[in-house]
Amino acid sequence: MNYRAIAPAREAVRLDKPGHHRLESGRMSGWIALELTAVDAVHVGAGAPVLYEELARATVVTFDEDGGVAPVIPGASLKGAVRNLAELVLGGGSPDDRDVASTAVGSLFGYVAGNDTFLGRIGFDDALPLAEEPAMGLTKLPHPYQPRKAGGRRLYGPPVGALAKEVPYEVTAPKERFGTRLHLVNVAMGELGAVLTCLGMDGTFLLRVGGGKFAGLGRVRVEAVGGSIRRGYERPRPERLDAEAARKLVAEALAKRTLAKDAEQPLRLIRQALGGAR
Repeated sequence: MNYRAIAPAREAVRLDKPGHHRLESGRMSGWIALELTAVDAVHVGAGAPVLYEELARATVVTFDEDGGVAPVIPGASLKGAVRNLAELVLGGGSPDDRDVASTAVGSLFGYVAGNDTFLGRIGFDDALPLAEEPAMGLTKLPHPYQPRKAGGRRLYGPPVGALAKEVPYEVTAPKERFGTRLHLVNVAMGELGAVLTCLGMDGTFLLRVGGGKFAGLGRVRVEAVGGSIRRGYERPRPERLDAEAARKLVAEALAKRTLAKDAEQPLRLIRQALGGAR
């Protein structure tokens, strides 16, 4: 198992915090459709790890109209994985920071600070499989453990060393595809660029999700395939984005992304740990 603790950018990005009660001029609201392709096997577990039973941990599932089940990557899992990286490249904003309310991370992803709460301005739908019968399997992994606490955010790279693989995990197979939506409320172009960077959509690394991160599982490639965007009240009807238009929006946002001034070092470490995107 391998992880490293990476310190976030020293100077947190601080931006205005638009609310949800009206559409702000110059900001985007709506959604971008995303397709996630598993590069590794993916496991998003439900419940505690199996330690003494001879049963695989159950993958989180959703039920269809016919009573069948399919694996799902919860939107909360995606949001948590992206937020973890956003805290590194935007600086601060972890839920236990005393000034989380004043940071760009808190403004984008939400926070609870005493009696002050904010929903945030981005979110993800649960990512559902695109195949009618997604390929599933079992793999054995080492017993998970709680790493020693250290400063910074925890980031998992490829596993190192030989550890006994004793715990059976249920996984979705590599190459399986999932569909989700990234929802936006009053998000500026530079903010969107930061979020897309943390999704790995600049092509320099792969987002890692799920409960098998500690053992090298869970890398996914993320691509925009459509969307519906409103830009304030300037246009009464939303812009419907096909795949090409969505990719153009992604490229524009990445070119204008807002990151901390000293974000290059954490970005370099993220790319080292999660590289191999293409």
